[in-house]
Amino acid sequence: MKNQFVLYLIIALSITSTGLSQDGEIHHNLENDSANHVSNIKEIFNKGQVEGHMRNYFMATINEGSLTDYWANAVGGSLGYHTAQWKGFQLGVKGIFTFNLASSDLNKIDPVAQRSAHWEKELFDVTRPEEKTDLDRLEELYIKYNFKSSAITFGKMYINKGPLLLKRDGRMKPFVYKGLWISFKELKKQQLYGGWIYAVSPRGMTEWFSLNEAIGFQIMDICRMENMLNTMNTLTPRGYLH
Repeated sequence: MKNQFVLYLIIALSITSTGLSQDGEIHHNLENDSANHVSNIKEIFNKGQVEGHMRNYFMATINEGSLTDYWANAVGGSLGYHTAQWKGFQLGVKGIFTFNLASSDLNKIDPVAQRSAHWEKELFDVTRPEEKTDLDRLEELYIKYNFKSSAITFGKMYINKGPLLLKRDGRMKPFVYKGLWISFKELKKQQLYGGWIYAVSPRGMTEWFSLNEAIGFQIMDICRMENMLNTMNTLTPRGYLH
């Protein structure tokens, strides 16, 4: 097996309306949304919270011998807003964008391996590897109802509960999910989480996919996209009950 060395360099900066953070956590958690309770509809938006982040990610794959080397530098960020609570209800929205600042030819097929770049394409959109600028995604658009210490959320959202529903935020975009999610924390020694997920936007992609499509993306190697697209048509799940 040929030796392969992959180099990563990540610079991330996270900003919210209440301060500045560099702790590496750049997405707000559904369970930690603004707890500001308001008395009228006007204050829903006035007491909401704005958040965002900027990220620069450089990656290079250096292969042994005459095998092709690849590199890419991605830059991007996100901007989000979620309201304060009004009678337990909240709204949230967030968009994310990425640009290919510079890179080698990621579509170049190595004559020996008969493959193009693997890891670097995940910085952008592996389904559109030629695209360098139109790489935006609506990551969050949800309505949430809070009751006591628990909450019910419906729409597009971040979920980070293992082993399956994780953000896996190791590139420019994390996994995000669409569906219904419940966090129940009214028991003394137990916390219950569950929901119905019917769409996913995977890491390294900008579009939303149904469950049968998303499962196909995870089963097959991303470098064998043409075979994977045929496989997806044979999968028929309607959703995922967690």
